[in-house]
Amino acid sequence: LAVQAFVQPIAIGLGLLIAFYADRGRRTRIAAAGAVVWAIFCVITGFAMNVFVLGFARVGTALGRSVNQPTHNSLLADYYSVDVRPSIYSFYGASAPVGLIIGPVVAGTIATFFSWRVPFLLAAIPAIFLVMLALGLKEPKRGVQDRLALGATQEEAETEETPPTLAESWRTLFAVKSLRRCFIALPFIGASAAGTQSLLSLF
Repeated sequence: LAVQAFVQPIAIGLGLLIAFYADRGRRTRIAAAGAVVWAIFCVITGFAMNVFVLGFARVGTALGRSVNQPTHNSLLADYYSVDVRPSIYSFYGASAPVGLIIGPVVAGTIATFFSWRVPFLLAAIPAIFLVMLALGLKEPKRGVQDRLALGATQEEAETEETPPTLAESWRTLFAVKSLRRCFIALPFIGASAAGTQSLLSLF
């Protein structure tokens, strides 16, 4: 629980910074870099010899994973047209829950016959393979699919807008009453959810 309490705030804070940069840089490269970081720290987790190294390694994997939300959702929106997005996001959203069902069973079986370290070491292998695939992806222009859906020409759709500053983004989001209430409640909900998730894995 101490490791989890240490990791979660760092991951959330880094996620905000990564999201800001992802709105300006190449998202495919950021996503690939995050996967590399995740894979490296998975290997470090597998070789951790004490709780301090374990904590450091879990912070590293959280850092690598924190690029997913800012880059993946944005890329999917720009790769796929508006009419097919529900099915795309449904498939993408289902991947994590399905993984939470299959992953513990596979990792637990491997750990039973070998060691708890082996699943972490093996997890890095598909990550590196996916990084190689991600590096071959073409970076799409932001907002093209949405502008095409609104009736813009191809030339007009490919004209990118200037991304808002962090202050402008915050003012826009905080002006929405329901979001503002979510922001106020988040520290309380987030703390309990993070703790509960850690304890549920023990059961």
